[in-house]
Amino acid sequence: MDLQAKFHMTNVSSSVAISSLEIGRAYGIVHAERTVTKYGPTINLALAESQTSTIKVFLPKRYSSLFTDEDIVRINTRQKPALDLVFRGTCTTTGAHIVDVQNTVAI
Repeated sequence: MDLQAKFHMTNVSSSVAISSLEIGRAYGIVHAERTVTKYGPTINLALAESQTSTIKVFLPKRYSSLFTDEDIVRINTRQKPALDLVFRGTCTTTGAHIVDVQNTVAI
């Protein structure tokens, strides 16, 4: 990602709770980074909300080990296949947020 794109993403992005994402909707993953929060290590994703705006979400901690460094580099250098994040809802038993990553479907 070039410097101009990084500045653009910083200016138009806001952080949202993962539970505020629309259930079943595929959000294009624009950028990924490992980060450490007060709750421990996690992955912070920038998602395409529309063609002109992005949002940022922190994945639940249990998903951080699923993203390899190679996955993050592939996302950030926009190598194919592109990936989408899909929020599947909240488990009624545990209250855990359930998400999937899938290949972007071309229309």
